[in-house]
Amino acid sequence: MSQTDKPVSYQPTNGLSYDPDDARYWDAGGLQKEVTRTFEICHGCRMCFKYCDTFPILFDLIDKKHDGDVRKLTAPETDRVMDACFQCKLCEVQCPYTRRDRHEYQLDFPKLVHRFKAQRAKVRGIPLRDRLLANPDAAGALARLSFGMANVMNRVTLHRVFMQAALGIHKDKLLPDFAPTTFEKWAERNGRLQPKPEGVEAVLFPTCYVQNNEPQIGRDTLEVMDRNQVKTACVKGLQCCGMPAWETGDLETVRRQAANNLKVLKPFVDAGAKVVAINPTCAMMMRLVADGVLNKVASLGSPGVDEGRWMVPVRPSDAVSCRYTVLEKRDLASRPDVGMSKVLVELFNQKGETAANWRTNQLTRRRHPGPAPSAPGAK
Repeated sequence: MSQTDKPVSYQPTNGLSYDPDDARYWDAGGLQKEVTRTFEICHGCRMCFKYCDTFPILFDLIDKKHDGDVRKLTAPETDRVMDACFQCKLCEVQCPYTRRDRHEYQLDFPKLVHRFKAQRAKVRGIPLRDRLLANPDAAGALARLSFGMANVMNRVTLHRVFMQAALGIHKDKLLPDFAPTTFEKWAERNGRLQPKPEGVEAVLFPTCYVQNNEPQIGRDTLEVMDRNQVKTACVKGLQCCGMPAWETGDLETVRRQAANNLKVLKPFVDAGAKVVAINPTCAMMMRLVADGVLNKVASLGSPGVDEGRWMVPVRPSDAVSCRYTVLEKRDLASRPDVGMSKVLVELFNQKGETAANWRTNQLTRRRHPGPAPSAPGAK
């Protein structure tokens, strides 16, 4: 039996990676293995046919053009499938095979699309069209400089024909108006900006759409919060959540915007406030970027300490140091992305005396997760 006669396995390949800091993430061959595997699973499942055009396009190409063989998709056809995704993430929420649900197939279609576009951007660069459309805050600023002319021109047929030719924005697409002033400016004029987190219960992330297009949504949100006696703060300096840049594969812009927003919001979160994001997609984007791009924390906590000893008192003036020794380690059969280690933690004072030690068990995210054990009857 030739390689092309064999069925495409649903099990993760050695090219599986959703982490941009993992060298495998940027390997083109590994990506192609995962694209083929994921397309095969989606073609067999079809649960997501009702979401964006990505899945109907994929199914039509495989069924009507390639006689059911996912491996026959060409590079331009794969581009077409991936470009139809606009990162709403509904497929990931509904998918029964995700890493989030700890399924052995470890699917994450939106992250696969982002990996594909990140590799493509690295090889081909990011076109001017994508750079312009992926920066809604800059687009809003330019529109306000036109003193309303941008809104007028967006309704002129000749101008829309030009925009379709130059930027790929369909001439019949109804575009939202740009507001003459931003939500942040309104909040500043009305005393709603709060520089300090004291007493704040919630902090508003208005999103770039509310900021640049419909500030009234933000004002309505504040009215609802005020009516319910929730002390809600607005803050200065927030940027786009990064979704448009994420769609184009511009990882550096995503990191820069996310780091800025984290810097602005963190004092409020540390003080106990909740972040209220008006757009649910932006909220999900902020969570995913924080977990997958900014926070590289591998520790997943401990199931318990075996023993602990305190031998010498530790006083305020002491200078202490710590030594961490891994005594043994093993992979978790139920979690291919997690390992268990038994460690000895020792605390020393400035005299070199052992002040304390304890033996504990540590759950840690693996750098290179292996495939989970196959389920009975898995393809």
